[in-house]
Amino acid sequence: MESWSILQRIVDRATRVFAADRRIIQSRWQAEAYPRENSLALANGFYCLFEASAQYPQLMEKTWIPASDAWQADADGCEGLAILSSVALSADTRITCGECCAAGEDGFVAMSEAATNTLIWLLVLRRTDPFVGVTLEEDGVRATSSRGTTVIIPLDRPDRLSIAWA
Repeated sequence: MESWSILQRIVDRATRVFAADRRIIQSRWQAEAYPRENSLALANGFYCLFEASAQYPQLMEKTWIPASDAWQADADGCEGLAILSSVALSADTRITCGECCAAGEDGFVAMSEAATNTLIWLLVLRRTDPFVGVTLEEDGVRATSSRGTTVIIPLDRPDRLSIAWA
């Protein structure tokens, strides 16, 4: 019985810790703030930092870190997202894409709740140019940049995206 009590305290503490990270993700999204590198922000409170290369269609060297750690390492990050295209996934959910204002050569794609603008995930890709179009696919979305780079993103696992570089 005592081991159950210890386990419950651990679970309760972890829930509170990650709740803070979830709040950081949402507050950064509302401020249009993001790390100045290839990244994926998830509503669960984690960032996935990664490498992307024209030689490989998938993400490489993924590193998952809690939002509080990401912002300690890069406290300023970047700000500003210019939405250039949007599509409704459902009555509740929308996909947006566009330009990262900190660097015109960077683009973003995001999924959020339409009514509350609560972030589900935000993908930032460097050196793609802005994403100017987004369409729905069977299990995901296809975003195309002004340069012609295409990204196909699974809705439930955006970290498993594929990139066709222009």
